[in-house]
Amino acid sequence: MGLVFLVTAFAYIVSVSAGTAASDHYGRRPFVLAGPLLIILGFLVAAVSPGWIVFLAGAYVFGSGMGLVDGSLNALAIDVAPRATTSTLNYLHLFFGVGAVVGPLIVGVGLEAGFHWRVIAGATALLAFTMFLPYLFVRFPPMVQTVRPPFRKVLATLLRPRPLLMLAVILFYVGVEATYNGWLPSHFEIEIGASRGVGAYSVAIMWAGIVAGRGLSGLIARHVDHHLLLAVSMGASVISGLVVVATSSIPVAFAALFISGAMIGGAFPTALAIGVRGQRAMVGALTGFIVAGAGIAGVVFPPVAGLIVDGAGFRAAMLFTALLAVPSAAAALAAYFRRHRDASADRPVH
Repeated sequence: MGLVFLVTAFAYIVSVSAGTAASDHYGRRPFVLAGPLLIILGFLVAAVSPGWIVFLAGAYVFGSGMGLVDGSLNALAIDVAPRATTSTLNYLHLFFGVGAVVGPLIVGVGLEAGFHWRVIAGATALLAFTMFLPYLFVRFPPMVQTVRPPFRKVLATLLRPRPLLMLAVILFYVGVEATYNGWLPSHFEIEIGASRGVGAYSVAIMWAGIVAGRGLSGLIARHVDHHLLLAVSMGASVISGLVVVATSSIPVAFAALFISGAMIGGAFPTALAIGVRGQRAMVGALTGFIVAGAGIAGVVFPPVAGLIVDGAGFRAAMLFTALLAVPSAAAALAAYFRRHRDASADRPVH
């Protein structure tokens, strides 16, 4: 199963980088429509797969679709709301969090009711049509009428400090999110003595916090500096993460997880909004580049946490996860100081 996640993440990284950059030239519509279709196809292939290789092929197709959805829809939201990008992306990603809470709960109910995993995979493919059908009937905004920069200039822009620092924010944020997703249930079961069902609820609790955090970030972003919002919230999440490590009380751990989710919730959309700011002609390229950090994090950090579990136990792995927020906060703070330094350098001398 670890190979499934690796294949999916690789496909995601390729499609979110290449597909979103291509949407700058060919428009968002074909990529917004292709993403859900690939997700549907991936689940259908998995549902009917006669063997392991075909199942992995379905995982690759699914990962490609996820990359196109993540990249093209984020870029589309930036196109639609260029003057309120941070708030808009936070509100958009709030619904990602809702799905992350509700989806696993529905799957859990289906498994408890005795449905075979193939039936659930097929049903998920049908449900994914809800990601596709609305975009057949909406009018997409026209692409910005600008001269598309040559590849060399795009590459130089991607490698500037601001996009790189925002990629780092997302990389370590998703490191926290993905590692908690993978290891929290086992931590609760083995270290705290919770039942398997209660352990599974821990992920839903964290995502409920993320939903709340994204809603709050959408409101707060209208009134505070976005770099400082990122740095303070990611830094504060370390404290609640340490409570998760230290406590043996399920209610206390759940409360700390909710707070951690609320603290980190706005990191992804806020960092993306900062990273693409002022670059209307290459929103797709920048979005794909920065969001690719999420795919890299999904490949790297959960397996590292698994090695820590093997060597030092679950509490050490949870400590590692909580501390991943530190470099994310540091990257946001570095972007804040760099922006102020650049602003000071640009002021005229009297």
